[in-house]
Amino acid sequence: PDLLEKIAGIEQALQRKGTNQRIMERMALQAIDKLKFVPYEAASREEFRQLNLDWLEAYLEISDYDRRVLDDPESMILEKKGFIYLLFTGNEVVGTYALRPVNKTEVELLKFTVKRRLRKHGVGTRMLQHAISRAQELKFSTMLLFTDEKLVDATRLYLKNGFKMIEKHPAMKDPTGRCGTIMQLSLTK
Repeated sequence: PDLLEKIAGIEQALQRKGTNQRIMERMALQAIDKLKFVPYEAASREEFRQLNLDWLEAYLEISDYDRRVLDDPESMILEKKGFIYLLFTGNEVVGTYALRPVNKTEVELLKFTVKRRLRKHGVGTRMLQHAISRAQELKFSTMLLFTDEKLVDATRLYLKNGFKMIEKHPAMKDPTGRCGTIMQLSLTK
């Protein structure tokens, strides 16, 4: 009877998830094993731009500020002593994030996105941990970010990793006019 119950349980599980969904989850898990963070190079500008446009179009309105950052990340992030990282699996860019100093002790996390098919598989957590580690290596004591109430999964990820919501911050003005929430993480132990 135990074996038959187990088989029945497996059959029920297979019926709940379609074959396509199981294949996509399997491919996502295999891709996670091959993740590699690479500093931004101009040759990757289009991948950086498109990944960010994809999530913005899916969840929010694209602002003029977003377009300026995505069309010219060199002057909007890198020339302001910031950093951009691309997350690769093989030759494919599957995630991006940027760090831009707010002042000498605080850094802003922005343009944080993961390709849709890899979401909810731990990729965002790995990317956020990389961003936090990188900010600590750069000797920042606080990480800040803007988010929106529509970005429920992202907000949950930030809260799970120690970010706190704050009312306002003197150096953080939302250039998009759409983000109602500022989050903050202390990077010092």
